[in-house]
Amino acid sequence: MKKYRFGLSVLFSFLMAAVLFLGTGCGAAAAKTSVVGKWIFSSLKSGDEELTAAMLGSMDIVTLEFKADGTVSMNLDGEPTAGKWTEKDGKVTITEDESKKTDEVSLQDADTLIMKNGEDTITLLRDGSEAAKKVAATISAGTADAGSEESMSDAADSAASAGNDAAASSAAGTVSKTDAAAAESKASSSGTESSAAAGNDVTESRYQAFTFTDVTVKNTEIYNKDGVTVTTTGFTIEDYYGPSLNIQIVNNSDHDIAASVAEASVNGYMLYGQLWETVVAGKMANSQIYLPETYLEDAQISTIMEIEFRLVLENPTDYSVLDKSDVITVKTSAYGTGTQTDRSNGTEIYNSDGIRIVSLGYVTDATGNKTILLYAENTSDKYIDISADKASVDNVMTSNISYYADILPGKKAVSGITFYDTLSNPKSFSCVFSIMDNDTYETIAESPQVTISME
Repeated sequence: MKKYRFGLSVLFSFLMAAVLFLGTGCGAAAAKTSVVGKWIFSSLKSGDEELTAAMLGSMDIVTLEFKADGTVSMNLDGEPTAGKWTEKDGKVTITEDESKKTDEVSLQDADTLIMKNGEDTITLLRDGSEAAKKVAATISAGTADAGSEESMSDAADSAASAGNDAAASSAAGTVSKTDAAAAESKASSSGTESSAAAGNDVTESRYQAFTFTDVTVKNTEIYNKDGVTVTTTGFTIEDYYGPSLNIQIVNNSDHDIAASVAEASVNGYMLYGQLWETVVAGKMANSQIYLPETYLEDAQISTIMEIEFRLVLENPTDYSVLDKSDVITVKTSAYGTGTQTDRSNGTEIYNSDGIRIVSLGYVTDATGNKTILLYAENTSDKYIDISADKASVDNVMTSNISYYADILPGKKAVSGITFYDTLSNPKSFSCVFSIMDNDTYETIAESPQVTISME
């Protein structure tokens, strides 16, 4: 097991600064389409030995999530970190700090990510893909091979001998999500309730209790074109990655398709809905559109009333877009029965031409990272992108920050300014907000220099 742990530590080092080669002929749009989403651990091969997700009873020992806003979140065996990713000349580069080290990984196919370092080879699968579902089913059914069972048993015995029953159960793959969440909640019991006022050092932690209201959706056909139909089949509140809208995709066309979503929002707040489902011609698939829990928590959405998105169908071979639907609206059983929490009651730092930005303070967000959480609303008639430029912390210029929000007309967003440097007792942050037209990429406006207290 020590050798495997060494292998994972190697992975952690090159997750900090990795270059993802997507192959020849891949443009920027294809690169983003192929990478955005969540990738989860499948196996680690070190020399002649192999450690699989089935042996561990878990697929979340290593996770990597590329977001459309240019940020990436990473988690290695419970150690979270964040970074930025950029695309240039057919490559996607991940950076966590100013390290010059780069390592190469490859996209084996649309759903398989291969990372190599010396004798170590790590395989990750796209979350929600057929391959990932098969591994998850194997874990759930407990049908790992004899060698896998022996490895899990050895790990459990080792943990038990140290007097750690919880660790032993986890090694054997028997700790429930509820038990794990309870342990995390207990470990984070020192957190404090958040305040919307800017300048307060408050905590908005996902490890605090955040309960989603149970809702349902009707089975409804939401897409029907060129032989492809999509129907809602239910709604799941308790899911590891967050609530999910369950769908069935039927492909009666003469070509394979890959389905994803774009421009998603819940209760009027933008978020990055997660779906990637490949359906070959003549087949069907049951899938889920995940609504990431972190976005919902930051927006304080506990009751999901209305979901909007566009369905995107692509060629899974070259990622060319086959169709992008009109806006699809799904109303849950809670629609019209509740009121969404107002997240605009912080300190207004920009308000012009229908675009308003409010600071909610320097906080710990739902991912557990320190951030300046911002509320933004767009009452203009343009689809906008907001980014932060010319940034400084305590009057020292920095490029190691990230903020990006894309907001449709009439929508809102809650997202944070991510800091990639370790900050020691920061007092203030300054930046200029750039506002662009998402359709034309033209600059609409640039804010004056804005200063936000971090004390």
